[in-house]
Amino acid sequence: MTVRMKDIAQRLGVSVSTVSLALSGHTRIPERTRRRVEKVAHELGYRSPRSARATELSIAIVLTGAAPASMSYLYFEAMSGIIDEASTAGAVLQVMQETSAASAGSGMLDALKSNGAQGAIIVGGHFDPAAISRLVEEDYPFICVGKRELPGARLSWVASDYVGGAQQAVKHLVNCGHQKTLVLSTSDQNQAWLKDRVLGYRLGLEDSDLCEGPHITWHGVEDHLRSGPKDWLRDGITAVFAIDHVAAARLLTVCANEGVRVPDDLAVVGFDDIPGAVHLNPPLTTVRQPMRELGGTAARTLLSWLRGASRSLVQIRLQPELIVRASCGANRGYRA
Repeated sequence: MTVRMKDIAQRLGVSVSTVSLALSGHTRIPERTRRRVEKVAHELGYRSPRSARATELSIAIVLTGAAPASMSYLYFEAMSGIIDEASTAGAVLQVMQETSAASAGSGMLDALKSNGAQGAIIVGGHFDPAAISRLVEEDYPFICVGKRELPGARLSWVASDYVGGAQQAVKHLVNCGHQKTLVLSTSDQNQAWLKDRVLGYRLGLEDSDLCEGPHITWHGVEDHLRSGPKDWLRDGITAVFAIDHVAAARLLTVCANEGVRVPDDLAVVGFDDIPGAVHLNPPLTTVRQPMRELGGTAARTLLSWLRGASRSLVQIRLQPELIVRASCGANRGYRA
């Protein structure tokens, strides 16, 4: 006769949900109650459905923060890489949204444990420091897709080499004959990923013994009017490194509205290479992030830990790829 949670609940005079939470180790259940439930479960010979899969690994993708629509494709690619690796390994894969009521704040760890996830891959933009701090304090296995920093703790992550990718973009512009360039962004300049891309831009110019150009941030339409492509051309600027695909697309629109020809008057190189980049006018030269490989590498690392490999700090940078299209004017003298 199969023993069910309902049988344990009836013996103890508690609800089935209490039995379920107690057997999963949920912190909402007092220690005394949990022990009573476990004792009766043992006496009755209860066998968890999970026990038949005791050797099967279970991991979770945790989507952090509200994903901007502009980043959804990149996150989807990373998740595809994770799914591929989990499927190959025969692991159970769960998906959880950090901003949901069940997992917000420090409750994220509780939600992971109650669902039987043995480890997690953190994917997305911003994360809750309190939730990540608790994962660190409890020594819960997790790894991030994207470079992450937490005061007082070193986190494991797999990320694109933003510095190297930006250097590729600048070298390409220099090889196309451009001596005066600028950086254009639409984001908060304090973000770590943006700082890395600006650093790569600077290092690329230093390698070519060229002076750094201005860093311009457009937050809205008014900024376009204060400092636009025609002003840059008058200052001798002939090329722009747009810090991400949003900045690049916005720049191409402004150039079209102001009658500035790309790439004849102004060359443009972007970063990220979302699918729409090839359909911009002109098609955008851009740095492509290896998002699927990032997700796959993170999944392989986590699964190896769960199989017993040493959980030493992992911080891996994968090299992006420069995708050359019409917006840089490379067909007019590229020498790389």
